[in-house]
Amino acid sequence: MSRRAGLGRRLGPVLLLLLAPGAAGADGQPQVTLSIVGTDPESPATLHGNDNVYVHVHYSASAPVKIWVRPCFKGRSAGAMTMGSPVYPAGEGEAFGWFAFRGAGQVDSIHLQVATGSSGYPFTEQSFPAEFTWDGAPGERHEPAAWVAPFQEQEKAREKAAYERYASQPVGAVGSIALAVFGFMVLAALVAGFLWPLWALLRWRGRWRALAAIPFLFVVLWAAKDIVEISADPTSHNLLPFELIEAAVPVAIFMSILWVLRRRSLAAAR
Repeated sequence: MSRRAGLGRRLGPVLLLLLAPGAAGADGQPQVTLSIVGTDPESPATLHGNDNVYVHVHYSASAPVKIWVRPCFKGRSAGAMTMGSPVYPAGEGEAFGWFAFRGAGQVDSIHLQVATGSSGYPFTEQSFPAEFTWDGAPGERHEPAAWVAPFQEQEKAREKAAYERYASQPVGAVGSIALAVFGFMVLAALVAGFLWPLWALLRWRGRWRALAAIPFLFVVLWAAKDIVEISADPTSHNLLPFELIEAAVPVAIFMSILWVLRRRSLAAAR
């Protein structure tokens, strides 16, 4: 018996709504049957930081649905990185998900959340026991099983198609303004978060230069971390512009306070 088949036998199919095929529940929600066919690596397992656990799901649904794979610990979200869900067609099919931690983490169950194809909110959820631990230490990522690659290719194809559909839509006046504002925010984040500390290091002297080195070191370490993570997993920072803005905020606040204090100190010394 294969590893995937063995895991599927242990976890077993879960009938979320026991109705005849094609029927709907009393609340109008679709009939859904779920089973976890396999995970890679197989539970239990210990992984290094940024290493993924891949989950293969078999489903049967009377209407299009979304299926999210969510790792949990002690009944709550484990705080891991996860992927979103496409809309899976009605009938029988295969779903896919993954989750990972940047550092240390622990998972004791995998929750499958199901929503209708037109909704972003689950109407039901089922949990399966699992045991995964991330030690937070750097190390080589495990080689994914052969069944993972086809799902990854399907996911890339979906993302490409979705991007092409989005890019082909007319932006309009409101969209143009929103893009301009967002572009300005990203540019401001680059200036405030990266160039301002560098400028201070080059122009200031004494203790002020030493204090300006603090946010500069933060920026360098933050950028190095992202470079390493993107090299290991190109999909790990799909929202990088937003992360850039988020990282620039504390740097801008620190540099603003430092700039005011330096100005006052220089004025008092005159």
